[in-house]
Amino acid sequence: MLSLNSILVDADIPALAGIKTFLTLYAICCMHGSAIVLENGIRAELRAGFFNRERRLEVKMQIRFDDAPKPIMAPVCLFLTSLQPEDYCEAQLLDSGTYGQPPFAWSEPVEVGIDGRLRLVR
Repeated sequence: MLSLNSILVDADIPALAGIKTFLTLYAICCMHGSAIVLENGIRAELRAGFFNRERRLEVKMQIRFDDAPKPIMAPVCLFLTSLQPEDYCEAQLLDSGTYGQPPFAWSEPVEVGIDGRLRLVR
């Protein structure tokens, strides 16, 4: 994507191979807990986790529609990685989600620890 948008030249891509995992985890931390406003004015919360068939780390938009008799939540994957949570998350993040959140989606802030694994911000 970076080369398609002319941010990097193709010759620079191999130099980034060694930090690909760190950049992926850092991107998850930056997106997690933020929100975006869609074109129609609906606010979508971003939550990191691994609630997908492949059980890979991801960031989903939690879109909430309030114009029905009951609120409707629609999680939409925004960023899907190839990383397995058991390899890149501390044990506390591997437990199921918190009340009111989908399973395996985190509501607390996360960071990349010194060991290169995602953890709750302490």
